[in-house]
Amino acid sequence: RLEQVSYERGVFSSSALYTLKISTAKRSEELYFSAEYSHGPFPMAALSAGVFSPMLNYSQVLLLNEASGIEWYQVANGEVPVKADSQVKFTGAVKSYVSFAPVKVESSKGTTLETSWVHLYADVGKNYRWVDSSLDIEWLKITDTSPVRHLSFDGVRLELERIEQEDGVISGRYESNSKHFEYSSLAENITVGLEDTALFMSGVWRDELINSVVAKYELGAIEVNGHDFGSVVFGGELKNVDIKAEKALKHAKIEFKDDPEALKGYVQDILKSKPEVSISPLAWKNAGGESVVNAMIAFQPVTDDSIPWAMIRDFSVNASLSRSMVRSTIKPTEPLMRTMVDRIVDKGAQQYASLGLIRYDR
Repeated sequence: RLEQVSYERGVFSSSALYTLKISTAKRSEELYFSAEYSHGPFPMAALSAGVFSPMLNYSQVLLLNEASGIEWYQVANGEVPVKADSQVKFTGAVKSYVSFAPVKVESSKGTTLETSWVHLYADVGKNYRWVDSSLDIEWLKITDTSPVRHLSFDGVRLELERIEQEDGVISGRYESNSKHFEYSSLAENITVGLEDTALFMSGVWRDELINSVVAKYELGAIEVNGHDFGSVVFGGELKNVDIKAEKALKHAKIEFKDDPEALKGYVQDILKSKPEVSISPLAWKNAGGESVVNAMIAFQPVTDDSIPWAMIRDFSVNASLSRSMVRSTIKPTEPLMRTMVDRIVDKGAQQYASLGLIRYDR
């Protein structure tokens, strides 16, 4: 609950005090914020900060060292834990820059959380017609003393974008990147390192119909206990998915779990939009080679439910498995595993090649 405690208006500026009350089943927090507003069209505070565009007002908000804020000041080593500068444009759009100070928090159970500066940027249009935001964290570390475990992220960046058109069509984009991730456990004798991880998602939808959602996940390098497992890329796409029909089917599965015939109508409602699911690609690459899978399945309304595959309009799979890539994932100290892989590939591949299902080039 956010409440305004006081407000004093001046000619060219105003000041206010707010309290943010957060209550859970276990505890309650109360944070106080001070806000200084500099009025437009060219606020003096904005000009001093190097912002020369016209605006309604320019605000500067700080978390105060009072109530629950005292603890936050302590773990932030005396720095102001939260600072925010915002610009309210004449169009109703708001641009905000929020900074969170580095913190070091130690729990009674022996867990320590440490962070660098965290920077948040948000550009929000009038009535939320668009949102463009990003979050940057230079590093974050979590350490357990019993048992000894360590988790760290370096170079983390999150981006979110959403745009709503006049005709109701909404497009969105989400992207997250991390330069380095590491997990180590002394008790488990394991160290896992991931380099250049990235997740990208974008989509277009209207009302409750998804026109298209594309996702791609990348792992630039995977290393476990010093052994290089290569890189992985996984991409996929959903098309023409009726969210309302999908939700109705979920509820129907609970209500008619013992009556499959009652579910046919709900399934047919989902198929009316002719949804498609594709994987493009699922790829694993290392020093030995690369294995790739591309697949797609497209559905259609069922005209004859006596045919098991009647709902499938199109289906395709294109896959390539590299023997040398699989062998490279196995440590040189495990020759038995390498031999087993060779035997499985030779026997299985030759069998299916003789049936004409695959092409085998050793």
